[in-house]
Amino acid sequence: MAKKLEKSQWSVYFDLISKALTGKRAEVEVASLKIGDQIEAEWLPFFGISYDPKDDVIALALEGHDHLIHKPEKYTSKEKVWNCPASRLSTRTACIRSSSSEIL
Repeated sequence: MAKKLEKSQWSVYFDLISKALTGKRAEVEVASLKIGDQIEAEWLPFFGISYDPKDDVIALALEGHDHLIHKPEKYTSKEKVWNCPASRLSTRTACIRSSSSEIL
């Protein structure tokens, strides 16, 4: 089941995610009406995710790949996807999935 988090919760929640998933493998998928859904990074070691409320930006860090989401409108967390042991974190424009069986 999807859970919407308010922006005031993002910084603390992303810190918890980063601690739980650091070193696990993750992929970044970007969704766009112009080009459709595209995998931007495939199963790289995950370093972290953070939210900067001052600049209103989410930063994803994977080994050799960074992704910024400027002015995100909402954030939805799915702890399991299709009953498999994966975590999916999604925003309006990008999602990151972890192969870890650890639930956030």
